Formats: sequence, structure tokens, C-alpha cells
Amino acid sequence: MTLGLGAGGAHPGQTRQLEPMKQGEGWVFLDWKQPVDAGRVIAYNIQRRNRTDGAWQDVATAIQTEATLVDSCFVAYYAE
Repeated sequence: MTLGLGAGGAHPGQTRQLEPMKQGEGWVFLDWKQPVDAGRVIAYNIQRRNRTDGAWQDVATAIQTEATLVDSCFVAYYAE
């Protein structure tokens, strides 16, 4: 997961505790914690990659710290 610029133009730190909390056939529910040194995070850019080719693809943008992805598409976000 990558982060865009935070408020004031500074790059926020790395997200913490990124975990697939639930998953099933073709979907995954992700949960993470805001970076400690983030200031105000504007949005989270969610990316995926195929293990065989290693190329990263943008699949979603979330404004909260939870997201459900279905077949690589952003479905919903939830407040922490």
C-alpha cells in the first residue's frame, strides 16, 4: 500500500499492521493502521501485484483504514 502526500505536502510514513482480516473466493477485506508520523492522511492508494510478474497495479483509493476488494476492484470502505 502506498500513500499520497499528506496535508502540507509532506510524505506520510508507512502504514502499520496491514492485514487481510477476511477473505474468500475473489475478495479480500483489508485493515490497517494509520502511520504514526502521518499528520493528516488524505487518502490511501491500494495496489496489488501478480506474484509471477511483480508489476504493481493501482486498484483502489481509500479514505479510511479498511477496504474490501473484489476481483481487484474497490467495493467499500469503513470507518475505523
